[in-house]
Amino acid sequence: MKKIRNIVLGSIFVLPVLQYYKAPFLVDNLAFFIEIILVLLMITVFLSERFTLGKSSVSFYFLIAAIWSVGITMVSWLRTYSSDMRNMNILISFCMFAIMTFCMLHFEDLEAIKIIRFYGLLSKMFCTIAIVQYILYYTTGYVWVCKIPLFVLEDIYNPEVFGTITYTWTKISHLSGVFAEPAHLSLFVLPYLVFILFVLDISRRRRWAEAIFITVSIFLSTSGTGILAGAIIWLFFFLQKNYGKRNANQEWGMKILLVCMMALVAHVVLLQTSVNYAHLVRTLFVWQPGKQSKSGYRIYRGIDIYLQLSFFEKIFGIGYKNYNSFSDLYQIISVYDVEGVNKEYFSAIFQILIYFGMAGFAFWGKFFEKLLKRSGYEARVLIVVFFLLCIASSILMEITWQMFICSVCLINTYKKEGGMFIKNARNEDG
Repeated sequence: MKKIRNIVLGSIFVLPVLQYYKAPFLVDNLAFFIEIILVLLMITVFLSERFTLGKSSVSFYFLIAAIWSVGITMVSWLRTYSSDMRNMNILISFCMFAIMTFCMLHFEDLEAIKIIRFYGLLSKMFCTIAIVQYILYYTTGYVWVCKIPLFVLEDIYNPEVFGTITYTWTKISHLSGVFAEPAHLSLFVLPYLVFILFVLDISRRRRWAEAIFITVSIFLSTSGTGILAGAIIWLFFFLQKNYGKRNANQEWGMKILLVCMMALVAHVVLLQTSVNYAHLVRTLFVWQPGKQSKSGYRIYRGIDIYLQLSFFEKIFGIGYKNYNSFSDLYQIISVYDVEGVNKEYFSAIFQILIYFGMAGFAFWGKFFEKLLKRSGYEARVLIVVFFLLCIASSILMEITWQMFICSVCLINTYKKEGGMFIKNARNEDG
């Protein structure tokens, strides 16, 4: 059973790459097809073992949040007359992710280091492909399309330019290797950056080399969310490295002040000289009418729509991914709407608020509070990064959500297995 658990958790790190391709049969999406197999394996392993569900356990609060979410969604269908086959598939997908998460929270007898190494191999391979793609494009003009051979892309993707995005307002090409978007590449490798800097007991030279390599890949992806999250991970690393030293507070106060001053100068200079950087700032923080930006469509729009809900809906929500039907029925329009963009595209924080209401937000918040308390410093860094992504990205019960929860579980399991963490290696280095 241990081997099956290892295979299942290792397969979760393959799903982000397979989500763009068609399944051979049964369902449309290849990643969804594999999820069905993984869920069946997880249930088989889970039922073969004895487990306890304490009222103070992390999995108990997750179960409460998941049950509330499913119940509210089914009730909302009755109100909006939207229980069609598409919504059924969405709810089935949500339940599958919930089952996988619940089982992962109970899996302890693992060989975590093997799964982490497998994930690390994938991360380094995908980053290498993206960097080579980047070098080829900007030196020769050749576009290396990095789709997986013999696999068939879903209809929404163009196989001739897969892995490259050119924005019409900047004429800049953003390359992402085997991923459809640059943000997907950066989100995939962020947990591994945490593994390198905080978890794995490797030599100092290798740690710095791999961490810098991953960080460069994130920067080349030009994903604003990924760059900000990567910077926060490095900040936590340097804070931990200097923790406990004499006069550390005073020393770090000066360092932070210096970094802030340098960042301010760099921001002003880059804003005037770099089209890439100006685009990054626009997508992250600036909203313009009729144009899509992360700040406008994912965050400000979420606030605007939540405030338009009735008191009852603010408390109980409108159901998982039910906004499309709900907005058509009640004629809800936001000034931040962009024509042709998916109406369900909110950041995860506002997905929870809008779909499950303030009550659901409290249940999910309690789950993450318990997960944070039961985790060590290393896992907490990843959870903080995950919170950041929930503010900026639409990842609620998506593959990225699943991968981050799996990574947190692996860190906690690795610690229980007696794995040597980097702080021990640092002491040995002197």
